[in-house]
Amino acid sequence: MIRPIRQDQDYHRFADGRALLGMENAADVLSNIPFIVVGAMGLVFMALLAAMALWIVLRGVQKREAT
Repeated sequence: MIRPIRQDQDYHRFADGRALLGMENAADVLSNIPFIVVGAMGLVFMALLAAMALWIVLRGVQKREAT
C-alpha cells in the first residue's frame, strides 16, 4: 500500500490573506468573479443559440405546412 504524501503546510498560505467584509482571502475569492461572468455569458449565448435553432426549425415546419 502507498503511504500518504505529506503536504507542506505553506501550501495553505494563499497569495492574499487579508479579509474583506468577513471573507477570508478576499482577493483570492474575488479574483474568480471574471470566470463567473464569462461562464454566465456563455450560458446565455448557448441558450440564445438553442432558441434561434428551435425558431428556425419551427419556421421551416410552418412553411412546409403552408404549401
